[in-house]
Amino acid sequence: MPDREASRVTADGWGLHVRKSGESVYVNPPLDGAVTTGEAFGTVSANAWIDGAGAPELTGAMFETGYQIGCGVDVSDGVDVEVGATVGVAPHADAGVEGGPSVNVELPNATGVSVGADATAHVNAGVDGKGEITPSVKAHLTPGKVTNVALASMPLSREFKRAAGGFSGAHLQINGCAGPVSIRSYATVASTSPTSVDSVAVYGDPQRIR
Repeated sequence: MPDREASRVTADGWGLHVRKSGESVYVNPPLDGAVTTGEAFGTVSANAWIDGAGAPELTGAMFETGYQIGCGVDVSDGVDVEVGATVGVAPHADAGVEGGPSVNVELPNATGVSVGADATAHVNAGVDGKGEITPSVKAHLTPGKVTNVALASMPLSREFKRAAGGFSGAHLQINGCAGPVSIRSYATVASTSPTSVDSVAVYGDPQRIR
């Protein structure tokens, strides 16, 4: 898939930039053989940086990358939603929702990424980042909706004003969906200052996985 980059100049004069590269998606027949399951493996790298001589100084900036996943028709009886992934000092979120199809995204046990309570994520930044990722990321889908599943996120270093992250062979399994299932990679960077709030995003090509 093609590399892409997007930029935005804030009202304060800062330049926000985000890029995704090296993306590939391999669609596989689901191991359970169910007609309501879609399965694929995704690889992508992304990075964000801020330049310029804006004023006032930024008070914060956040980088995030992952997949958008869309499902057409809900045929499941209900699932619990659990999202628990941190990279650097990214937030941790847990929620419980019943009903709707589910999305399971598993990171591979490979160099730079190991699954477990104290996993070290494949994240590159101006400073070292540590990731703690549960064995799977589960997000709730509703019919006709698109859900963002973040696989890596971290604040940009104040000193270096950059951050990066990526994953190879992330396992995406969508269960309980009778309609079409599509995925699309994304990467975003958002910034805040005393006088401005801005963000810019870049997206991959949509990929039908069932």
